[in-house]
Amino acid sequence: MKPCIHARRGTSLRVMKTLVIDHPLVAHKMSRLRREETSSATFRLLAEELVTLLAYEATEGLEVEEVSITTPGLANHWP
Repeated sequence: MKPCIHARRGTSLRVMKTLVIDHPLVAHKMSRLRREETSSATFRLLAEELVTLLAYEATEGLEVEEVSITTPGLANHWP
């Protein structure tokens, strides 16, 4: 990230890219997470599930490299 605004002498603010996820499953889990009656255990479970979904979305554009692997049955090529 690069500095964009100098707020005070010797400090700078940095710009972060914002990723907006418009997915019904994420919206559902977020609404359950926000409920007042959501227990701590459920909150932690929902937060863990959301991290997985968000990581999936955030890494969608990563480049992959095809590699050759050998399984007990045969050789395959996988991205």
